[in-house]
Amino acid sequence: MKACIVTYDEYINIPYVKDYEKILIENQIEYDFVLWNRSGNSATTDTVNTAHIFNWRTKKNKISKLLPFFFWSRFTRMVLKRNSYDFLIICTTIPAILLFDVLVKKYHKRFLLDIRDYTYEGIKLYRYLEKKLISSAGLTAISSKGFFEWLPCVGDNYVLTHNIANHEDISNV
Repeated sequence: MKACIVTYDEYINIPYVKDYEKILIENQIEYDFVLWNRSGNSATTDTVNTAHIFNWRTKKNKISKLLPFFFWSRFTRMVLKRNSYDFLIICTTIPAILLFDVLVKKYHKRFLLDIRDYTYEGIKLYRYLEKKLISSAGLTAISSKGFFEWLPCVGDNYVLTHNIANHEDISNV
């Protein structure tokens, strides 16, 4: 079995990914990464796994990010097409929206969608696509019970996972 963790960020900016890596390692599942090197610094991971790195520096201006997002999506689609993954872990909804057709058609019930923030859910089309993605996901991870206030009710495929790195210190959160 082979998995891929897909994010539109740099490894250092997704600390909760170590939880997914731990689960994959414990279950002896080989995995790769798709990462976006936005800063222009050398993008690395803490693991020896294959990292497919999209290199494109971005500015803070949202409009200037549109073209890079298009090319990140194209790059990621090529990685997914070239490799035979049994399961994907998609970190946040924006990458999931950009890969909507691939996830719903090719990876139906074979991807985990990790939702970490409320971004564009006020846009009806975005919310509609997000609902379809959640329905198509094998599991949807959320970081707070507060997300239930705006997430679509699509069954019981939600699991609560916190952003806190020191899980040993969490009690009845």
